[in-house]
Amino acid sequence: MGRGEDSLTARELEALANAFSAPVPARQLLGAAGIAPSRVPGWQAGSSLAFWHEVDALLEAGILPDGRHRLLTEAARVFPANPAWSAWGTASSAAARAPRAAEPGTTGTTGTTGTHAASTDQEERRDDAEPAAGEAERWDFHVSYADADEDWAAWVAFILDSAGYQVHLRARETVAGARPIHLLEQAIQRSVRTIAVLSPSYVDSAAVQVQWQAAWESDPQGIRRLLLPVRVREVRPPTLLRGINYIDLVGLDVAAAERKLLDEVEAALVGRRHRPTTPPPYPGHR
Repeated sequence: MGRGEDSLTARELEALANAFSAPVPARQLLGAAGIAPSRVPGWQAGSSLAFWHEVDALLEAGILPDGRHRLLTEAARVFPANPAWSAWGTASSAAARAPRAAEPGTTGTTGTTGTHAASTDQEERRDDAEPAAGEAERWDFHVSYADADEDWAAWVAFILDSAGYQVHLRARETVAGARPIHLLEQAIQRSVRTIAVLSPSYVDSAAVQVQWQAAWESDPQGIRRLLLPVRVREVRPPTLLRGINYIDLVGLDVAAAERKLLDEVEAALVGRRHRPTTPPPYPGHR
């Protein structure tokens, strides 16, 4: 007996397991798609992929009319650049016209690069970011940085924001009367992944070590890719970070840096790179 139209493909299951790899964001996605909390599977299966296979079985059984469509449409709102469901996003989104940030140290802005279109404009993003009653705000990424690299951190956060991700940046979350240590603890706990802005200042800062070490300890083998270092200045990473592939922006112009950041983040979320559609140059006859 063949699989129904509401069944998820293997590619979609893998992408969901990588992009929504923790209980809270996974359940938030299912709730947004229209699945009642009482019908959401438990997380006892031991892996996010097993959880999404259980969701797939429910969709195939008809728990939600047009369930696959509704689920992937919501996933596209959260991660619009993910190729597993990017086609389900709305092309008319106002934020697809959002301007890009200029790279630190340069003037001007860049336009949208490649297929990385933003999913909402800044006004919509503020509305969407408001958590529901009794529900803590969640972020896709917490940007960890040294004070000397705040310009780079702001640029990274803006590029990811414009691509539709929910990003926590200390510089814009800290207001008068707030307690920085409490805000930092919340950011680490409520963010799925941590982006470490690598530079000499970052490596030398004892204050930021707790941030990237918390992400490293949650995923010491790098299976879920919870810690994503982004190198913005020439530096040799410390011992633990040295074993993690980093996104290298050193020496790139603004357009190349934006494209590199978004492509590498997307690859980390789905767990693999795009396969080329054209053959590489023939290496013989040189």
